[in-house]
Amino acid sequence: MNTRNLFEELKQGLLESKEHDITILSVNENSNDCPQWHQQALKETEQRFKEGKEELIDWKRAKQLLRKEFE
Repeated sequence: MNTRNLFEELKQGLLESKEHDITILSVNENSNDCPQWHQQALKETEQRFKEGKEELIDWKRAKQLLRKEFE
């Protein structure tokens, strides 16, 4: 697995629960709490998710993938 695939799986994992969905949806564009680049990345991920291009993975699986990638 290359780094880009790992990054994509990690982003997918961020959407694994309603709590994360709500966080993503409630990001205020004018907020100083979240950098602009991060807001954009969240919006892009949300759009891909809505289009069925993102797959959810749980945090346990994400950790396994990270460990495997950096062994």
